[in-house]
Amino acid sequence: MTRRIEVIGGGPAGLYAARLLKLKHPELDVVVYERMRGEAETFGFGVGLTESTMRNLQAADPETADRVREASFAGHDLRLKGPGSAVILHGARNLAIGRATLLGILGSAAVAVGVQVRHGVEADPGTTTADVVIAADGVRSATRQKLSAELGERTSLGRSRFVWCGAGFAVDSAFFRAVTQGDSMFVVHAYPYAADRSTFLVEVDEQTWREAGLDDFDRNTAPGQTDQASVALLEELFTDELHGRPLLTNRTRWGRFTDLTLDRWSAGNIALVGDAAHTAHYTLGSGTKLAMEDAIALAEALVGEESVPAAFASYEQARRPPVERFKRLARRSQAWWDTYRLRSA
Repeated sequence: MTRRIEVIGGGPAGLYAARLLKLKHPELDVVVYERMRGEAETFGFGVGLTESTMRNLQAADPETADRVREASFAGHDLRLKGPGSAVILHGARNLAIGRATLLGILGSAAVAVGVQVRHGVEADPGTTTADVVIAADGVRSATRQKLSAELGERTSLGRSRFVWCGAGFAVDSAFFRAVTQGDSMFVVHAYPYAADRSTFLVEVDEQTWREAGLDDFDRNTAPGQTDQASVALLEELFTDELHGRPLLTNRTRWGRFTDLTLDRWSAGNIALVGDAAHTAHYTLGSGTKLAMEDAIALAEALVGEESVPAAFASYEQARRPPVERFKRLARRSQAWWDTYRLRSA
């Protein structure tokens, strides 16, 4: 019988899975290990949640769902802005929340039911004595890397580069906008996530990466530091969208999307959730949604099945079809944005 569960990674999936398991079975010993020291160190700015995800949270844990909704920014539409005009892509169905705010809610909710959350600790699944280990340590999961062959890992890198920034005000609506400088093209994906905050994600193609000198900026930025040269350039290019205000940064530098697929989401007594198990392109804003829905399904499976292998099989059977559907949609979205220069010519 499962007595001790250890969770590696204190992101949304890890904290929420821990909360749900302890909520359903108070006698369980549930521990979350997070290598960073606190929510203030988290990467990113705002994250998106859909109404379908909120319904799933409400069914699994009404108290936490109410706290997440109360702290979220809702009601904005989504627009594709062109020169002098904008196309409304859909109406006011969006919901967003600051990542640090979400982690604060989920962390306190986990602790409230008796979960032990240990910050600043690097966990090693090879030395654990837990009955079940949940790997929620993200797209660069050290746990997954150790089990890569057993899990059947396949990855590929996206063609575009992207960078996460923020702004100290709420934009009127979520929007996409392309700005050119000579032959370089910069596309911003922006959305509000609080009354005084917005996410500004900017992506560029390979031509822009070279011609705008972004590759040199990146090369000259020390590990763990913000690429200040790129930030200054983006502030100049998007000064209208920013109303002349600066971008907010948090170890902000260029990256490439990692498309991750696993043949199996578990090995032995270890199950993977969220970005440790699968990724979907950021243009659909689905990473946190999928991670929290994984947490719900895995917690339900562990509570409902008599053995750990049966629980893991039930979890994957429930979650793989919707995740694969989202990945297909996300790949179409990624392909569309990867060729945006051609579409806008």
